[in-house]
This record gives sequence, C-alpha cells and structure tokens, in this order.
Amino acid sequence: MVTLTPQENINPTPWDAPFNLRLGALRKAAGEGKKVAVLLYGFPDTSTFRYRAYNICQSLGQGGDWRAFWFFRNELELVADNLGSVTLVSAVRCMWDTRLARLVEACKTRGIPVICDLDDMVADVDMIPLICDTLDVDIDVDANSRYWFPYVGRNMLTARMADGFTCTNEYLGGMLQRKFGKPYHVIPNFLNEEQLEISQFYLEQKKNMQQSAPFTMGYFSGTPSHINDFGVMAGELIRFMCKYPDTRLKVVGYMEFPDEFRPLMDDGRVEFVPLTDFLTLQRHIAEVDVSLAPLALNSFTNCKSELKFFEPAAVETAVIASPSFSMKSCVRDNENGFLCNEGGWAPTLEKIYTNPGMAKSAAAQAHADALGRYTGVAARKAIEQGYDRFIE
Repeated sequence: MVTLTPQENINPTPWDAPFNLRLGALRKAAGEGKKVAVLLYGFPDTSTFRYRAYNICQSLGQGGDWRAFWFFRNELELVADNLGSVTLVSAVRCMWDTRLARLVEACKTRGIPVICDLDDMVADVDMIPLICDTLDVDIDVDANSRYWFPYVGRNMLTARMADGFTCTNEYLGGMLQRKFGKPYHVIPNFLNEEQLEISQFYLEQKKNMQQSAPFTMGYFSGTPSHINDFGVMAGELIRFMCKYPDTRLKVVGYMEFPDEFRPLMDDGRVEFVPLTDFLTLQRHIAEVDVSLAPLALNSFTNCKSELKFFEPAAVETAVIASPSFSMKSCVRDNENGFLCNEGGWAPTLEKIYTNPGMAKSAAAQAHADALGRYTGVAARKAIEQGYDRFIE
C-alpha cells in the first residue's frame, strides 16, 4: 500500500449548473447547427447520472456534430417548451410519470425520437425476484415490495414508450431487445475529465513511492446491497488473511460482513472508510495494492459495466474480478488484471502477494488500456453513432 496526499479544493459536483445556463447552452448549440440531445434524469447523483448523463454531455462537448444537455424531472415542463431546438431525447433511467408521458407525446408529435438509456435491467417486472435475491432484499417485506414493484414498473413504462435503447453492454442490450422488440446501441461507461485529472495527480505521487507493508486489498462498495457479491470470495479472503498476517482489507462505502470476519475486524485488519465522493474515491483506490470486484453471477449482474476495471486502472491499481460479461470483455487474465471464479480467489491473492511485480505489471497494462478505451474522447464515436441511428 501507499499513503497519498489528498488533492485540495476538489469539486465533487461539477454538474451543478442552473437551468437557464443549461438551456442557454442548448439554444446556442442548436443555433450553431449542432444536433442536440436532451438527457432526462430524476435528480443529480454520483452514480447513474454521472456515468450516463454528465459524462456523455461532457464527451460530446469536446467536438463533433452532437451536443447534449442534462435536465431533471422537476424541469420537464420547461424542457417541453423548448423542443424546437432538440434533435433527440434520452430518458436516462427515468421513471414514468405523467409529466414524462406528456413530454414524450410532444416529442412524437414533432417527430423527435425518444430513447431509453439503462445501465441495469431495471425495466422488467419479471426480473424483480432475481434483482431482490441478488441484492439480498426480502421482497416479502412490504416496504421492499412497495419500493421495487413501482420502481421497476415505472421504468418499464418508460421503456415501452421509447423508440429504442442505449445501454452499457451487449448482454443488457440483448435482454432489452428480447423483452421490448426494439433496437439498442451500446454506449459504454467511461471516465470523465475530472476523474482523469485527479487520477493523474495521484498516479504521479504513486510512481515516486515504493509499495510498503501491509499488503492491502480494497473493496469499494457503493451501496449496502453487495453482501451476496462479497460472499463469493468471503471465505477465501478470510483464509488468505489468516495465512498471511501482514495483509489488510480496506472497505470504502457500505458493507455488512459475515460473522467470520469478526476476529480480523477486532485485530484492526479491516479498515472502514465512509462512502465518499467519486474524486476522493480515486485516492483510496490508488492507495491499495489490489482492488477486489466480486459478483454473484447471473443475468442481472452480467448487465453491469466495466467501471470496476477502468476506475482502478486510471490510478494503476490492478483488479481481481469475477468473470462477468463486461469484465471478460476488458480483463485479460494475468495480463491487465485477474479473473476469478469461486475457488480461485485465495490462490490468485497468494500468487500476487508472493510475486509483487505481477500486480504492478497488470496495473500498468490496465492503465494503458483504460486510457485507450474508457475516456470521453474514446467513447464519443459510440455516442454519436448511437444517436445518429435513432434519427435516421
């Protein structure tokens, strides 16, 4: 592990901009002859909104024929008043309500395509039992069923209104096409400019340091619902840590640990860091020796994107991951990362622990791959091709 000096004066919400400023930029782009996409989202957050709205707008703003602008649910009526400047509308994981339905109807009247952008299969009520099982949610609890059925059902209504889909990978796209009989186009998740800049800041520090004891593994959990994912490797991780006392686990975000972890926690070998902003997260990822990305594999988790690969790669931290659809598309085992089925986590960790150069070499290759494939510049062609497909 290494200990890095935090960058000062970071802005964890670079998308904070008043409606009138975004609308003015939209009108200006339309006046310059650009094709204009409006990306609709419920409210600003650091997960789906950042990846599927803010990052896409930033990418298109760097050149080309398209420009994109984000707007939120409470701004839908105002957006409807400005459709004369709009080429395409994308409902980004945006649940159905009457305001959205009226906006979609107005778009159809004007001949403006409306697409639905999804980064999870959360638009099919038939998936709810699997989703809840994967997330360790008891659907028989009334509060849980009252959340999940309306949430997925309203996303499903949005999907039915749309002319087609953009999504994060081919697996998810295939599921959407089979369910709704509509075309899809893959726009991968990618790093934004703020992540790239701060990652380079930490990488420059890191390159001047030697990794030191203890050997530290990172687990970066964005939600409290990953207990089943963590369970894929939990037993093997315990055995590995018990065999090698000079090892630690750093957990950033939410996590409920199995009781078997209690002795390690009591010994101070598990560090907990509260959920943090997406820029500070890059420092925590940079400081560990390897990043752990287990998944309980099924048709829900195979829809997940490659972010657990490219975010560590940006700071040259190697990933050890379950072989999900997306991870198999970007991780070349033992070359730019490590893929583990159940039973392979402990041997892989031991191999890396006893051969420190392995992780360093894989991380360097992953960094080169991420900069070539998972940036806004690299993604812009896929975004433009996807949007062009729906206006032709």
